[in-house]
Amino acid sequence: MKILVTTRSDCNPWISHWLKCFKKEGHLPSWITFGEKGISRELYEFLEKEKIEHKHFFSLSFKRVPVISKRFKQECPIFFKRLNADVVISGEFFWISTIAFRMFSTENFYSYTYENHLGNVLKKYWWIFRFWIPMVNKIFRGVIVPVKSTKRCWKKLGLKNIWVNPLGVDLELFRYSENELSDELKLLYVGRVVPEKGLDYLLKAVSQLSFPYSLTVVGNGEIERYRRTAKNLGCRATFIGPVKYCKLPNLYREHNVVILPSITTPYWKEQLGMVLIEAMATGRIVVGSDSGAIPEVIGNVGFIVPEKNSLALKKVLTDIYQSEHIFKVLPKKARKKVEECYDLRKNTRKLIKLIEKNF
Repeated sequence: MKILVTTRSDCNPWISHWLKCFKKEGHLPSWITFGEKGISRELYEFLEKEKIEHKHFFSLSFKRVPVISKRFKQECPIFFKRLNADVVISGEFFWISTIAFRMFSTENFYSYTYENHLGNVLKKYWWIFRFWIPMVNKIFRGVIVPVKSTKRCWKKLGLKNIWVNPLGVDLELFRYSENELSDELKLLYVGRVVPEKGLDYLLKAVSQLSFPYSLTVVGNGEIERYRRTAKNLGCRATFIGPVKYCKLPNLYREHNVVILPSITTPYWKEQLGMVLIEAMATGRIVVGSDSGAIPEVIGNVGFIVPEKNSLALKKVLTDIYQSEHIFKVLPKKARKKVEECYDLRKNTRKLIKLIEKNF
């Protein structure tokens, strides 16, 4: 089966491993990206190595939503016709580019959407509620979402044929290793360095810890602002910027605890928290806020604190540092949950079966 995936070029790099899973299952994957910039050198080399066909279309964006260019309209149908894909899995179904892809391609067309905030949908994309959803129900074979909360959001708006498939991580890449406490508790944050990720509350909580610790912040964004905040609070934090996806597993294994303290805004809440799944796979202890999908991802194999609550976060980190039992039990439980729920290869097989059933 020929499977074509279309995404923005600034998508999460795990998608390349998803394509690899399709190939391992005996299918022929290809990938179209679009955006103002092409894919990273790391992704390009990965695709070359795996011999996965890729095409990038330049398109400008308005508020991160891709806008169709003249060249896009001219070249895209030709490329679709040449690929002759049996199945197409595209990005958010409310992007105009996704609808355009649907017009160019097969009837076996699916959208993978993360959006889980009803307020955001009705504020930013009010026209979806009125016009888009009836059309999507008619011309899309199905919409794939990562968590149940996303399904509930869209079901309220009248969307049909919604499948929950969280995909997950490559367990060969994110291997398990023992999590042992040394002289200090090694804390790690991975993600966008922006206010909605709760970094203000993380830095405040960590600055109040009374035991040896270190905090590493990985990601791009308002780095200088948060570096100043950490300095003013007396927080021992190191900001190292973004790192290559292939280096993330070792980075996780060098730390004890991975924290995702996201906060809900009027128009956004955490949509999945892939970093938590990656950390759990490597045997790290995870701590997250109760924003969006985080409680569903962590379940009973980590710690959930109320968002914007630095004192609660400080208490949890102190409890972790003082408990040998947590280090003996939780890392193995976390890995087991990932193997059961977030194994990329296994979940790709499930998705293929769903697609074949609806072929």
